[in-house]
Amino acid sequence: MNDYHVFESEMVRAIIQFKWDHYARSIFILQCVLCVAHFVLVIALYIAVTPAMRLPTRWDPTESARPVHGLREVFALALYLPVVLLTCFFLGLEVRQMLLEGSQNYFAGHAVWKALDLACLSLQLIVDGLLAMQVGGWLLAFFACVNVLLFTSRIVSFARGFEKWGPLVRMIVKIVWEVRFFSAVVALMLVGFWLAFAICMRETPTEWLMVYLSIAGFYGEFEKDYLSGRSGFYNWRMDRQLPITTILQLFMLIFGILALNLLIAIMNSAYERVRASAVAEMLHEKSMIILSIERLWLPMVISAYGIPHDYFFPRWLLLLGPISILDVSQEKRRALHDRVAAGIANSTRRLRQGEASGQL
Repeated sequence: MNDYHVFESEMVRAIIQFKWDHYARSIFILQCVLCVAHFVLVIALYIAVTPAMRLPTRWDPTESARPVHGLREVFALALYLPVVLLTCFFLGLEVRQMLLEGSQNYFAGHAVWKALDLACLSLQLIVDGLLAMQVGGWLLAFFACVNVLLFTSRIVSFARGFEKWGPLVRMIVKIVWEVRFFSAVVALMLVGFWLAFAICMRETPTEWLMVYLSIAGFYGEFEKDYLSGRSGFYNWRMDRQLPITTILQLFMLIFGILALNLLIAIMNSAYERVRASAVAEMLHEKSMIILSIERLWLPMVISAYGIPHDYFFPRWLLLLGPISILDVSQEKRRALHDRVAAGIANSTRRLRQGEASGQL
């Protein structure tokens, strides 16, 4: 599925478009709506438990076991159970699909989106567990913050199935993938300059120095400490100013000029490649979405509503439907397999006979 040449065929394009318009688009939009609803409940729960970052569990025994908290705390308790149930439901679907298909087929073609789903739902389940165990504070706040970003990225990922938004989402993924080695090199060089600055200033390397170098290297600002509001980050003495200034200028040359221009060039290259193959990228994403839907969601829809398989897969599309949901008996499947195998064998035999007669 990673070979985009197959999407140059008009027949392949027609089949993908038929499946997308017939059932995949509706199921995909349903998945998006459920994800947004889940996200809204999660955000409401996070807001309700802020700033304590814990569920209210304080009870007054003199009030017939009634809670001694207000409407906000009651709202948090009411939201907690639906959030947990939805998280377990969606995570269970993903785990079930991965077990049925195997990890290799599960991640094939859309590993980024599947990994994002698993990471988001797993982290939300961890947050729910921390809330239940009354583990509040910065740890829960950090997990909740990261999970909000993952949920937002997950919602944005649904744009990949549409013509206007899909190339933009695909472009972001391509750019992130292209800069992975660049990011590793920049991180190593940043660590090197961090240690060099600390040694030159005869001070212990601190996290604030790393923050300062990041701001100076990527934003060109090194005259003001944004964290404290004071002018200058360190009170440098005159005997240390020249070597520090020399290292700082070298740092600005590498990061402020060379590294940033190289990053822009990598982004431009990825953008041009995605734009040149926008149609193929769009068809590839649709094909992977359709394949994922046919493996899990479509059998659920057919089983829940009792829709006959002929509605989704007419006779001309029978061989391109998942065999697991087609209303075909084991004997018919075996007969169909034998008939196709016999046809292939006959075609091969006639081809060999033609080649032999041509040689004679």
